[in-house]
Amino acid sequence: MIKKGSKVTIHYTLAVNDQLLENTRDNEPLTFVQGSGQLMKGIDKNMVGLKTGDTKSFTVAPDEAFGPIDETAVTELPRTAFDEPEKIIVGGIVQGKQGDHNFQATVKAVTDETITLDFNHPLAGKTITFDIEVMSVDEVKA
Repeated sequence: MIKKGSKVTIHYTLAVNDQLLENTRDNEPLTFVQGSGQLMKGIDKNMVGLKTGDTKSFTVAPDEAFGPIDETAVTELPRTAFDEPEKIIVGGIVQGKQGDHNFQATVKAVTDETITLDFNHPLAGKTITFDIEVMSVDEVKA
C-alpha cells in the first residue's frame, strides 16, 4: 500500500476541460517516491493507500496543482531586450537565462514597442483531471 517513502510507478493521463494533455502510456510510466515533494500536493494526497493494480480518477484544484495565476508574473519588456523580436509571436514560448536561472514564458502580447511575457506555468489557474493506474509499489524498508 502506498505510504510516505514508498517507491511508486504509475501510468497516468492528465486532462484540462476534457482535453488530454499528457498520457504516459505513450512513453514510460512515472516513478516517484511518495511524499518526497516530487509531485504536486494534489496527486500526493490522492495516492495514499492505493496498491499495485489500483486505478483512480480525481481532480486537483489549482492551489494543489500548478498554483493560481499570479498577475505579478506578467511583465512587459521593450522589444530591444530580445535578440530576434520579429520572430516572437503571441502564444509562443520564449526561453532565456537570468543569472544562473533558466526561465520560460508565454508571449501574451506583441506591439511595435513591447513584448508582454507571462511567467506563470501554462497550467496555472487550471483544475487538472488525472486518471492513475498503479503499476508497482515498493514498500518502505525499515
